[in-house]
Amino acid sequence: MLNFIKNNFQKILGLAVVVLFSGYFILNIKSFKLLLDIKPLYLVLVALCYAAIVFTNGLFIKYVIEPFNKNIKTREAAHVSLLSSIGNFFASSGAGLGFRAVYLKKKHNLKYQEYMITVYGNYLLIFICNAIFGISSLMLVRNKGGSAYTGLFIFFGALLITSIALCYIRISGQPKKNRGVVGKGIDIIREMTTGWNRIARNKRLLLHLTLVIMTQIILSFCIAWLEIKSLSISIGLPEILLLSILGSLSIFVSLTPANIGVKELVYIITATTIGLTTPEILSISIVDRGVLFMTLGILWLFIGRNKDTKTT
Repeated sequence: MLNFIKNNFQKILGLAVVVLFSGYFILNIKSFKLLLDIKPLYLVLVALCYAAIVFTNGLFIKYVIEPFNKNIKTREAAHVSLLSSIGNFFASSGAGLGFRAVYLKKKHNLKYQEYMITVYGNYLLIFICNAIFGISSLMLVRNKGGSAYTGLFIFFGALLITSIALCYIRISGQPKKNRGVVGKGIDIIREMTTGWNRIARNKRLLLHLTLVIMTQIILSFCIAWLEIKSLSISIGLPEILLLSILGSLSIFVSLTPANIGVKELVYIITATTIGLTTPEILSISIVDRGVLFMTLGILWLFIGRNKDTKTT
């Protein structure tokens, strides 16, 4: 029984979140009336933004393997990105990353460690950009008081300072197995700093990755704004930017399929700063998951069934 729970922990946790949400929805059905007046046009635009994110993730794959003298066509990269997104939706964020690494190893002979090191280095760039936008949005939001606001400022500040500091840290030596939590943490930091140094030395790669990250931040903002508009919810642009940044960063602590429950919990904890009620947050979640599911399904029908990207 314990082995079953351990092997299926993410699925069980995801199911528990869905059951709890369903119970809340049923008990507070009147608070979700805004779903009845949803504006379909905005949902179409959200779908287009999500499709663009799949494409930009493909560009990321294309760019990070170029320093290893590996070339991948844009269409193929977009296809791999789509399959990774589908994996993340039905499993967790690690599933998509693992698929990409295995695919690139089998299809393009890119060493798993080389790819992972570059990805970890890119995480530092992602953290820095999102932390800067997060702090900027906090400085512009209407409600600047309360523990949630203070906590967010501390979080983004610590994330920015730590990420910048890691850009200058050098950890020598090779990763070792079975070193416990501390040892594994040191190994991850080593790979992040090694990856960052490799990216920083390649100015062209650094520019491309920065443009991809900035594009995805803009797209995430557009998605949040369109979803809120579709439900006729009224909050300020800084709050929407904060909402999108928190949603993007929550992916890195994804414990459930489609990150369900984790993102909503983050929004609920910071609701006083963002300016949304719990029913509004959950309504946005329903719209977001529904549109993403439909978008991935449609993309799969058009570009997903490609035999050339099979890894076996």
